[in-house]
Amino acid sequence: MQPDRWHGRSILTMGLNAIKSVLENSKATGSDRLVLMILAYHQNDETGECFPSRQLICEESGIKERNLIYRLNALESLGE
Repeated sequence: MQPDRWHGRSILTMGLNAIKSVLENSKATGSDRLVLMILAYHQNDETGECFPSRQLICEESGIKERNLIYRLNALESLGE
């Protein structure tokens, strides 16, 4: 079974550069870092765009929406 492809690239590799950047450069910790990793996972490497819904981030991270809002504000304060 071949992985899905998007513009000739494996969907499995999309976002890996962004994830690597988070691992190497982020000052975020704990849940903040988890949310940032999820955002990086959903980032398009070619365009830099990232538009996962709050619901999707909550499902993937296991945190509630209210906590997600706090985490996003914390990331913004860190300049992430």
